[in-house]
Amino acid sequence: MQDYLINELIEKISADTIIIPRSVAFRKDVYEESKTLFGVVFTECVNDLRTYGSFIDGKTVGKMMKEYVMDMTIPDIQCECLCSPTMASAARSETVMLINKINLLECLRESQVI
Repeated sequence: MQDYLINELIEKISADTIIIPRSVAFRKDVYEESKTLFGVVFTECVNDLRTYGSFIDGKTVGKMMKEYVMDMTIPDIQCECLCSPTMASAARSETVMLINKINLLECLRESQVI
C-alpha cells in the first residue's frame, strides 16, 4: 500500500472533476447538455489559467471560454455531453449565450476559484 499525502489524494480525486457553478447548474431555461458543456469549458479554462499562473477574472475567462467552445467540433461536444449532433449544436449555442449573459466573476466566486 502506498502512502499518499492529502494534497496528492485531493489532486487524484479532482482530476476528472467538472466545475459547474451554481448559477448555471440551477438554471431551468437551458438544456442539461449546455450546463455540462459550460462546466467542461469553464473547468478547462480555469485550469489553464492556473497552470500558466495567470490572473483569473471574469473577462479573461469569458474570452477564453468563447474561443474554446467555438473551436470544439460537433463530435467533440457529443463526446463531452453524450448527445446527438443536433443537441450538440444547440448546446454550443446555449453555452455561448450563457457565457455572454452570465456573471462569470460570480461563477468564479461560487466555484471558489477566486
